[in-house]
Amino acid sequence: MTARIRPRLIALLCLAAGADIACAVGTLPSPYRLSPTVSTATMTTMSQPHQRSAYQMDDRYRLAKPDDQRPYAAQIASAARQSGLDPELVHAVVAVESAYRPAAVSPKGAVGLMQVLPETAQSYGVHNPAEVSANLQAGTRHLRGLMDRFDNRLDLALAAYNAGEGAVKRHGNAIPPYAETRS
Repeated sequence: MTARIRPRLIALLCLAAGADIACAVGTLPSPYRLSPTVSTATMTTMSQPHQRSAYQMDDRYRLAKPDDQRPYAAQIASAARQSGLDPELVHAVVAVESAYRPAAVSPKGAVGLMQVLPETAQSYGVHNPAEVSANLQAGTRHLRGLMDRFDNRLDLALAAYNAGEGAVKRHGNAIPPYAETRS
């Protein structure tokens, strides 16, 4: 994981736990403003399609470039909305998992932008996970399923996305002690 991406993911996980960016990285001003109508216990990603995120992000702190300049922005936004996820979350996963490289292949055989295993893609009816749109569909549907399984706990859903649902369950519904998953 690059040094540039790691602080962003740490901040994202801290926000999911109800902290602000300043808490996550020390001295940065918080780009997120808490919606006064949403409790900190339920603030992760959108729980229903077309619902606004509990966090409103200041444009100065976007995870990458503005939407019109980020790679695959339109496809990511479409897949995220269809799965009821915040596009910013999907951009963060894509940045960490593949660094926006659609031809990325992991040593375990995960492919594409969201590093989807072929068997996971097939379980969601996707037969060509190496193709960008198909990969995003499978990855976002899988992440949405993990969010649902782990009661919208973003930290556990992301850990399960990286290490596998079984690893999270084997460790007592906690983030497994694997360096890659923790970072």
